[in-house]
Amino acid sequence: MRTLIGLFFVASSAVAADDAAAKAVAIIERSCLKCHGAEKQKSGLRLDSHAALLKGGKEGVVVVAGQPEKSRLVAAVEWKDEDTRMPPKQKLSDEDIAVLSAWVKAGAAWPEP
Repeated sequence: MRTLIGLFFVASSAVAADDAAAKAVAIIERSCLKCHGAEKQKSGLRLDSHAALLKGGKEGVVVVAGQPEKSRLVAAVEWKDEDTRMPPKQKLSDEDIAVLSAWVKAGAAWPEP
């Protein structure tokens, strides 16, 4: 019985992680890819794949998995620095910022296709 409960917990955790990753990537797709996608890469930053996200841009790494406080992506969407407010025209909702921060804290996994 313990094994079955353990397997259920592991499966539930994996589903929750994939759901959190899917929500975070949906925010990135909706809010970031116009300037940081396949067609345009402002500051050399591309955010349309996990590898690109981890690579960063001309200014270096933007996500430090597990450490939102050290991740430039989180600081940018929180509008902490006037020069790097992203998206630049309208701040994301507090809910979207919380999703992205929690996602980075959880390791910034990319959802399975």
